Amino acid sequence: MASSEHIPQSLLPGRLLRRAGPPQSFEHFQGVQIDDACLAVVIAPEAPLLRLYEGTLHGEGPVWQATHNRLVWSDVPNRRVLGWYPDGHVDVVIDATYFINGNVLDAQSRLVHCEHGRRCISETDGPGLQRRRHDHDALRHAVAK
Repeated sequence: MASSEHIPQSLLPGRLLRRAGPPQSFEHFQGVQIDDACLAVVIAPEAPLLRLYEGTLHGEGPVWQATHNRLVWSDVPNRRVLGWYPDGHVDVVIDATYFINGNVLDAQSRLVHCEHGRRCISETDGPGLQRRRHDHDALRHAVAK
């Protein structure tokens, strides 16, 4: 059997989607145009544009989860939440989601999600365990009162 070093990046088995390694930079990137001084506090005009991962079909809702030292985002049509780590590897944080399209951290640093499929706000209580917090009908009825 061939060693895993010879398996193409797109055929990695299991939850690992990208091996550790540095991000790729864009050679011809000219820099960021800053039209609002507030942006200059966050990003330098000469900052390089880096590609952390290119296998996401439609990515949304990035959030840095310091407790796990990872950047988390949704790959909406592929129904999963992914994580990028400083060593460069990417893995699946939550698989078979209900089309999560937004992520945020609550006061306890738990991931909280907006779900398009179940029309609810949910949270993750551990490795991939999602539970509803609020659903669309309950919120709609609460606002109507």
